[in-house]
Formats: sequence, C-alpha cells, structure tokens
Amino acid sequence: MGIYLADQTIDFLSSCLLGMALALLYDVFRLCRIAVPTRSAVVFAQDVLFWSGCALVTFMFLLTSIDGRVRIFLIAGEVIGAVLYHFTIGVVVMGVSKTIIRVVKAILRGILRYILYPVWRIFYLLVSLLLKPVFFFARKAKKISQRCKYRLKVGRVMLYNHLKGTFRSGLRKKSQGRENPHGTEKEEG
Repeated sequence: MGIYLADQTIDFLSSCLLGMALALLYDVFRLCRIAVPTRSAVVFAQDVLFWSGCALVTFMFLLTSIDGRVRIFLIAGEVIGAVLYHFTIGVVVMGVSKTIIRVVKAILRGILRYILYPVWRIFYLLVSLLLKPVFFFARKAKKISQRCKYRLKVGRVMLYNHLKGTFRSGLRKKSQGRENPHGTEKEEG
C-alpha cells in the first residue's frame, strides 16, 4: 500500500478540478446576487450553505481518493484550482453573465413599460368609468345621511329648548297650586 507519484499527481490534478468546480458553483451564487438584489442575512445564509457544501465535498473527495487521509497538497490543489478558475475562466464567465443579466433586465423592463403598463392603464380606466356612478351615488348618499342627522339633531335641540321653557313654567304654576290643595293658606305661627 505504498503511495506512488503517479497516483499523487492524479489526485492533485483531480483536487485542482474540484477547486475549479467549487469556484464555478460560487459564481452561480454571485450571479444570483447580481440578478436579484438580496439582503445581507440571505447572503450570509448562502455563504454558510456554500462553505458547508464545500467542506462536505472535500471530505468525500478525501475519502474516495486517499482513504480519508488529509494531505496538504490536495487542499492546496483545491485552492490553486479555485484561484486559477477565478482569474481566468471566471472573469469571462462573470463578464458574459453580467451582460446577459443586463440584457434580460432591459427586455423585462421593456415588456413592463410597453406592453403591461398600457394594458394596466386601459384596465384602470375601464374600472374607473364603471365605478364612477357608484362613487357618485355613494357621495350623494353620504351627504344626504349627514344632512338628515344634522336636521334631526338641530330640530331635537330646538324642540327641547322650546318645550323646556313652556313645560317648566307650566310645572311651576301647577306646583304652586298643589302646595295648597284645599285652598286654605297656612297660618304662620
């Protein structure tokens, strides 16, 4: 069970390819962030998910390639592969992807502006024309309701004030008559 130089070279090149694949996966996350603006909490969760996945994939790679023994040259191979990808192919991939994202966003803005907005505007005008009589009658009904309440309140107050004075004066006259029901006056003593 010796370690041969050819096997180590193949394992090193495989780890370089694995590092490139992981960097490509990270570029997918970066492109998603460019396409759809995300909050920092979501970016943090994506990073934790990505690095957890990288750790799991690296562990599985070490298990399959050299029976789970940790070799520094394999970890270095992954890092070298990721750096090579980032500065060579990654630059091209990100440039092309950003251009594609800009074009798609421009197309979607054009669709919204020139197709959906006029349709929405026509729908809004139709609904407002259909609801105009409803709003008119609702305003009229509200005014009538307010006028009726006002008239009832004012009439009640006026009627109460009017009756209040006549009713009390009548009570005073009756109450004076009740103090002496027999028609005799009290004698003062």
